[in-house]
Amino acid sequence: MKLFTVILFCLLGTFHYPQKLNKNTDSLVNALDQIKFSDPEKTIKISNDLLKTDLSNKNLAYTNRALGYSYMVKGDMKQMQEYFGKAYDFALKSDDPLCKVKVSCSVAEAYANLKLYKEAENYLSKGLDFSKDLKNTQENLMAITNIYALYGNVYHFTNQDDKAITMHHKNISISEDIKDEAFLYKLKTYSYLGLGNAYLSKKKTDSADLYYKKGLALSLRSPQKNNLYYFYLGLADENYSLKNYPEAISYYKKVLTVEAVPEYLKADAFKKLSDIYLEMNDASQAKVFSDSANISTKKVADDNNNAVQVAVKKIYANSEEKINEQSQRVSLLYKVIYFILSLLALVTVLYFYNLRNQKKRYRNYLNKVSQQTNTQTETILENLSVMPAAINSETEVEILKKLKRFEESESFRDQNMSLSVLSSRLNTNTNYLSRVINNHYGKNFNNYINDLRIDYIIKKIRQDPKYRKYKISALAADCGFASHSSFTTKFKEITGLPPSQFMDFSAKEVL
Repeated sequence: MKLFTVILFCLLGTFHYPQKLNKNTDSLVNALDQIKFSDPEKTIKISNDLLKTDLSNKNLAYTNRALGYSYMVKGDMKQMQEYFGKAYDFALKSDDPLCKVKVSCSVAEAYANLKLYKEAENYLSKGLDFSKDLKNTQENLMAITNIYALYGNVYHFTNQDDKAITMHHKNISISEDIKDEAFLYKLKTYSYLGLGNAYLSKKKTDSADLYYKKGLALSLRSPQKNNLYYFYLGLADENYSLKNYPEAISYYKKVLTVEAVPEYLKADAFKKLSDIYLEMNDASQAKVFSDSANISTKKVADDNNNAVQVAVKKIYANSEEKINEQSQRVSLLYKVIYFILSLLALVTVLYFYNLRNQKKRYRNYLNKVSQQTNTQTETILENLSVMPAAINSETEVEILKKLKRFEESESFRDQNMSLSVLSSRLNTNTNYLSRVINNHYGKNFNNYINDLRIDYIIKKIRQDPKYRKYKISALAADCGFASHSSFTTKFKEITGLPPSQFMDFSAKEVL
């Protein structure tokens, strides 16, 4: 089978397709599923050629689905949505329930990537409905477990960890009937990871520890080492939350040793190691990991930085060949010198490139803020014209007015502020309050509160010079964040800059 696949790929790369395909059509369509992530350009070429031929509705669905995934990999979300939409339409016309399930899952995955979780749940629900027509075969069972896995993921990222836990437990329960060992390893490690993450989010560290370690043991036994670095990261985060610093440090460092660990995970591990050493009053080690975090973050943030790194490696490799022709001692000396010079050049380029981008983000943010004459709540009250059927319009306006007074009182700085606390203060219930915030602000309660906190502290930094000298932890506490890291993350999400850099620019008034 592997040999056939290799030969098939070679043929696909060297021959054009006839207008009418014979019995090989299914094989060609299935081949797309194997290369859609690894080679999106080839997938697009093959898919477009296939679409010029006579295809069944099922194969039209799978071909458009492959195109959707290819554009997802390329970052073209508009094309992704178009092709997934076509795939779904063709799947509905087909008489194959498995096709309907798979395409529904793909559409759900696409919406989840766009953080449109309600739509994602909608298509997962449709996938479950279609699965009722499936026969109890291995392929069909694997498709159903994929639905549950995606459900668990969506629930976790929408703060519905109890539902996420239920889904992952259901997956583990039915996984015993799956015969495909490779898929079973992948499914179980994914479910254990999901359980660990959900329990950690609920601050149930004992349960999180149990599932992280179960998943880690399974991952180490699997040939592909599925999700290995995620288990190390989960155990590290768990121990960090418990202030078990030596254990947390050990696991963060293990994240960095796993082969092919994604760069964004490296940046996260470096940053948290730096934070731990700061809390342990080890400024020297904190700086080492902070510098590494900055470098990794820059690599993730801009493809140009990666291009520079590739170029430096290529130059280094060419020079190394010449150096190896000389004596071992001279070769070692040249390598060290060249490495240091290359590293200095790379760090210099990255530093100035990042500094320029940060200044640009700072100016853009200030320009955006300067154009805002009203708060979001004031604008909402002025423009309110549509009344949801489930809420009386007068009640809704009254809630918005109370929210305006709440914002003016700066009560959002209370670290104990929650949806239930605020609804009680506003003399309403949590459902009304949550719905008003979601409908009018386009965000959930936590984001609403945290946005207010960041806006407050930014004004303080801009208007009061003493705030520019505060420690980040003091700024976080002043505006109501219980966590230094969550404050930094939210601050950067809104301004595009870390708090320290924003304070530095504010002090110098970079305009």
